[in-house]
Amino acid sequence: MENNENERQIPEDLIIQHILPRLPVKQLVQSKLVCKECNSSISSSNFTLHYTKQPLISHPSFPVQSLFVQYDNTFYLYSCENDDNAQNNLVKLDVDFSLNSGENIELVGCSNGLVCLAEMYGKFFFLYNPATSESHKFYSGDFQILGTNHTNWGFGYDSINDDFKVVRIMSNGETHTVDVYSLKSNVWRKVDFGVERGVLFGEPSLVSDTLYWTMFNMFNMGDRTKVVAFDLVRETFEMYPHLVFCSPGHGVLCVMGGCLAKCSSNPRNEAVFEIVTNPGKVVSVCFECDLKINPRDKLVGFTKTGKVLIAHTHRGMIGLLDRGSKQTLMKFGGQMRTSIEKYVPSQISPLPLSEFPNIPAEGTWADLPLPRGL
Repeated sequence: MENNENERQIPEDLIIQHILPRLPVKQLVQSKLVCKECNSSISSSNFTLHYTKQPLISHPSFPVQSLFVQYDNTFYLYSCENDDNAQNNLVKLDVDFSLNSGENIELVGCSNGLVCLAEMYGKFFFLYNPATSESHKFYSGDFQILGTNHTNWGFGYDSINDDFKVVRIMSNGETHTVDVYSLKSNVWRKVDFGVERGVLFGEPSLVSDTLYWTMFNMFNMGDRTKVVAFDLVRETFEMYPHLVFCSPGHGVLCVMGGCLAKCSSNPRNEAVFEIVTNPGKVVSVCFECDLKINPRDKLVGFTKTGKVLIAHTHRGMIGLLDRGSKQTLMKFGGQMRTSIEKYVPSQISPLPLSEFPNIPAEGTWADLPLPRGL
């Protein structure tokens, strides 16, 4: 009798790969209550990608619940719960970062409730918690200008060490200087770039303790555009071979369903999402849209209705990308830059745990030359 019962059991792989993905979303959520094994399987990021055998945007996973929005030097929180009530979902934040004349800060990223905003030439950054209205300004104790410098910032949570880290990469095209700040220790450390030369562009995408940038290699005519990854836990760089760009303007990096993805347009007026389900495995999903994907646009993920949130960064707009159309959620006052990141509230403090002096020596900034061209 025991042998007969065993023979009648359906293999777990068959259930996960071929049965559960066919269920409607409501029944799928109810299936999580059957047992711990079902809950674990359905909640995993790998299971999400079995939905890509059907139209992915009809079955979004890890929907974006809220956004942190920067428009010029004004900041907002936006709730994504109701697509039809956009203006009422926007809340202006009462925050003043007390910038000096000529100083500008840009949104770097959001992670585990904290928001990072950084000065564009690498002088300082802020960590800010909108839920508690706390913020703190951090300086680099070893600031360095590299000729015609180009600065990239990154921010993320290191789940292994329970630490928030800020990455500053300064480059003149041939030399990269990398500094990593740890909120837990309140210390900066220098890190070796350790990969081929190139110029990083765009905001980084954060997936599972790793930051990803698109990199343009001006020294390699045959293979110019690649993806470089920085592991926040090990604090090391490596080239990421699983997503390929034909040119710097051919697509943008983004995070869809909790996975690293690339979005681009094809000649058939379709948006093409290439989603990395596992290292070495990329799933492509196409759908018609009345929108040319611009490398300056920012895509941040799916809403619970299956639409893609997008910021037209240089048009002062936030919108939705949907099948066959695009919908403008809201347009701000002018043509200033708009930046958005998905945001999850928390009560975590943005203050360092170890209180060391965190301001530069007197006169440090005044004595530094500005980058050429300013």
